[in-house]
Amino acid sequence: MVCQQGKCIKCMDGYQSIAGKCLEILNDGHRTGYEQCDDMNLIAEDGCFNGQFDYPRECEYCYQGQCLKCHTETNQLDLIHNQCIQLCIDEYLSNDEKCDDYIQIHFGCNEFCEICQNYMCTKCQIGYYLDKQKNSCYSISGDGIVSHNEQCDIGDYFMDQQCASCKLKCQK
Repeated sequence: MVCQQGKCIKCMDGYQSIAGKCLEILNDGHRTGYEQCDDMNLIAEDGCFNGQFDYPRECEYCYQGQCLKCHTETNQLDLIHNQCIQLCIDEYLSNDEKCDDYIQIHFGCNEFCEICQNYMCTKCQIGYYLDKQKNSCYSISGDGIVSHNEQCDIGDYFMDQQCASCKLKCQK
């Protein structure tokens, strides 16, 4: 930092001179000063916004910008994209749903089916795969999305020791 007559004219890396003061450069990929994080974008609710941790609106519990649990049971957690995804099961078409056919779901397709035509599921929701023989969608383990029957999903098919079979181990 180089100052003349009480005003900064040259700042350290990660800072810029504004009105004679060295201030942090936000969204440059470098965490400096009072920044908690720096994800190099101006997108709110993605884990970091203007140097401070933030989280998706639908998130109930978070830690350092990472959502750990969604507000309601009609949301599933996508750990890779750090967002809560609405499940298609409540008869209401919400902002991020592409479908919500309550009748189709309860009389032919299960609740994790995204596209149900003539009581046959043709596409599952994110985090699920389609078993055509059983006409059902099942959660994909190891895809980074915490589905209805998983307590965790680290996004690695082979799982680490903390997330064996997507059931959290009890702490002793």
